[in-house]
Amino acid sequence: MTEKTYYIVTGASRGLGRALVEELAKDSSNVILAVSRSEELLKELSNSSAHGNVQPLAADLADSKERKRVSDFVEENWPHVDVLINNAGALVNKPFEEMTEEDFDKMATVNYKVPYFLTQQLIPYLSHSSCAQVLNVGSIGGLSGYSKFPGLSVYSSSKGALSILTECLATELKDKDIAVNCYALGSVQTEMLEQAFPGMEAGSSASSMARYLAGQLNISCGLLSGKNLPIAGTGI
Repeated sequence: MTEKTYYIVTGASRGLGRALVEELAKDSSNVILAVSRSEELLKELSNSSAHGNVQPLAADLADSKERKRVSDFVEENWPHVDVLINNAGALVNKPFEEMTEEDFDKMATVNYKVPYFLTQQLIPYLSHSSCAQVLNVGSIGGLSGYSKFPGLSVYSSSKGALSILTECLATELKDKDIAVNCYALGSVQTEMLEQAFPGMEAGSSASSMARYLAGQLNISCGLLSGKNLPIAGTGI
């Protein structure tokens, strides 16, 4: 019997998250928990899986009680977690002078707080994997030394926090053999990007980026941790 690999993908109902789930689901030995707020889109995604290996979980991860449903699901259904992909993101494009506290809280919560505490609560399950990995989906705009764009002060700085968190967690979780890396992406053609930058042509499609990231997971097991890896393209 082929050994199963257990993945959790957040922000899974659309964009890069959906493409990641679709890419991972092509391998029948993968089992994927697809997490997002949209129950309808998740059911559609699950039903489209040829191998029936996508399990949907509708949850608002900004809510700590909803977030706990992820670890409750794992506790009840899986032996462990092999890979956590912190992909859920929020992007508001506004000049610095016009940014509101509501905008700030939304992006800071989804882009930084959620990965922080979701990773924390899944440590017991990642610890039982022979190749535990946390993949944080960051942004080139969140890395020092790369171009910054008007309107992205909160988005880029929250992704910057995620990149530093990646380095910190790699150190703290080293003794548990949990690798933590951040892939700092350029622009990817998604609904979120289109809403923030109407008409913009991104550097890559969601499907092509998903193929790349899935391939990196396959080859990086045990080799990389604490890395912020920039992926070419416009720094958004």
